[in-house]
Amino acid sequence: MIKKLTVGALVLASSLFASGEVNVYSQRHYDSDKILLKQFEEKTGIKVNVVTAKAEELVAKLAIEGVNTPADVLITADIGNLYEAKDKKLLQSIESKTLSENIPAHLRDDKNEWFALTKRARVFVYNPSKVDPSELSDYLSLANPKFKGKVITRSSTAAYNKSLLASIIAHNGEEKALEFTKGLVNNFAFDPKGGDRDQIRAVAAGDADIAIVNTYYLGVMLNGEDKKDVEIAKSLKIFFPAQQTTGTHMNISGAGVTHYSKNKENAIKFIEFLSSVEAQEVFAEANQEFPVNPKAKSSAIVSSWGKFKEDTIQLNEVGKYYDYKTSIILFDFLEKLSQKRISYFFENSKNFGSFPIISSFLLEENTLNITISEEIIESRKLNTFYSMINPLSLVYFKNSHSHTIFLEIINSNNYDREEGELEFSLEQFKTLLNLNNLYPRFYDMERKVINPIIEDFNLYSNYKLNITKIKNGDSKISKIIKLKISYFDNKLKEIRSITNGLINMSKGKISNYDYVFNLISNSIKLEGYEYVLKNLKYALVHHQNENFDVFLEKAIKNDLSLYKANKDDNTFVISKMVTSTNMLYETISDMLIKLKLGDISKDNDFFSLFYRKLYILKDGENYAIKYKTDTTLIKVSINYHKNEKSIIKIEKENFTNN
Repeated sequence: MIKKLTVGALVLASSLFASGEVNVYSQRHYDSDKILLKQFEEKTGIKVNVVTAKAEELVAKLAIEGVNTPADVLITADIGNLYEAKDKKLLQSIESKTLSENIPAHLRDDKNEWFALTKRARVFVYNPSKVDPSELSDYLSLANPKFKGKVITRSSTAAYNKSLLASIIAHNGEEKALEFTKGLVNNFAFDPKGGDRDQIRAVAAGDADIAIVNTYYLGVMLNGEDKKDVEIAKSLKIFFPAQQTTGTHMNISGAGVTHYSKNKENAIKFIEFLSSVEAQEVFAEANQEFPVNPKAKSSAIVSSWGKFKEDTIQLNEVGKYYDYKTSIILFDFLEKLSQKRISYFFENSKNFGSFPIISSFLLEENTLNITISEEIIESRKLNTFYSMINPLSLVYFKNSHSHTIFLEIINSNNYDREEGELEFSLEQFKTLLNLNNLYPRFYDMERKVINPIIEDFNLYSNYKLNITKIKNGDSKISKIIKLKISYFDNKLKEIRSITNGLINMSKGKISNYDYVFNLISNSIKLEGYEYVLKNLKYALVHHQNENFDVFLEKAIKNDLSLYKANKDDNTFVISKMVTSTNMLYETISDMLIKLKLGDISKDNDFFSLFYRKLYILKDGENYAIKYKTDTTLIKVSINYHKNEKSIIKIEKENFTNN
């Protein structure tokens, strides 16, 4: 019998472990593993105690426990986690003739600190009615513009994609990997969401043509009890990439003996057993995984896909590029940036919408070239353009669906009230978020979509949000399940009080109370009290013959507090673009930091001036700002050409203080 403990119960583990045992920290949670543990106990008489948790939790726990750890074996998925455990000296080298014979060299550590146990191929699954397989080749081929709007994959934060990108870096270098990630992001049919099975379902539904997935997920769908999933999996074709080059990338799960194992010999015996033909075929049949032992047979489903060339790069070479410095910056950064959109509200038409900030990137040594989307360029013509969304919400929302819900609240015409409610059927809710063919189980949608939305709102917006399920009859019938979104603006009362205080400072100069009240109130929401106060003071000092209400509006919209009184106010007219520029400011600040050009994200004067210039440039104009950090001179320049490209260029120059 397997003892499955939560992370919170890990502290109890040491009391459960005793001699004649082997103590396992495992990320895996499959029935096949339970079968094999029981077989090992019966065969050897060695008791197996198992603690299961996420990989990062187990690795962290091993590091914290140190010499006091009860664990003898670490089992985890993906080379990145195994490499991290090795790098942190949490595993030890062992000698085993059995493991050397059962596991090929590229699938085990060169110092025998970890050993692969199962394999999964990272493949393309495609719709045969829409894709000609002759157009597919290696992973890099998916960056080709001919696949624009056709490709999907799960988030780049998933271990499988991090390993894939790390392998591309290992084979091709960072420059080629950057080119790939940029092209892949540009070809997304929709923003990454859901797991591999969700990608497969989306291709079958016609929402995309090609998905990058692990063979495991296709296999378990084909072998599952859900008839719909079986039909979905049967309707698609599988393509093994890179057959003419490196071979198909293989994800692994693997095991190693912990550095401070108290039962080393039992641990070695346990891993040896898992590498045996007997155990390997259990893995293969139950989970549709590829065996690592060449003598073991694959399942009938896996065998039906045919033979293919595997990538045989030593996996430690992949592990080197697994984490933060490369794969995350290259893939995740571009992916997230591509998802950032400017939201707009046209006062005259009452229409809502959004468009991307950036249309393309080019990174060359110390220079980052960013092409602004044409929609932003065109928006300069719209005097009524503005966003009602808190800038922090735009920048810091972690879930791509939070933005949509925010717009729905605004679109309800209740956004200026202290609280409100929206109600959707489950069908309407999924349509709104483009989830129609994802998350057939409500539990999964609640965990992966609803709860992250609530967290986003509560952490990063003025709104406190709650989404509740309204039970109505048979809860299994999705059409009659309703969701109620309740929201409360916890700052609205405070803003109204502050607004009245600022109006009183004008000493009766305001003639249209309601108009100015709304102007100041909305500006405080968007920009904060200090911003409005500075511009109110500016207006009180510098307005002359002009109507005070009009001059105050101009001061607030254009942030005239930044400039001297003798400046031409009209030079800085940018309409209501303030929120959008704040968002763009955060984006470029992020780039500067990631490029190690310095963190100037808090220098409001620099960016306020920069963005106001950005939005008033005329065709053919150029503008540049230089900024000093401790050791670097940063130059941010803009060149705007209506019929060409509008470029933001960020570069650095080293300098010495004389």
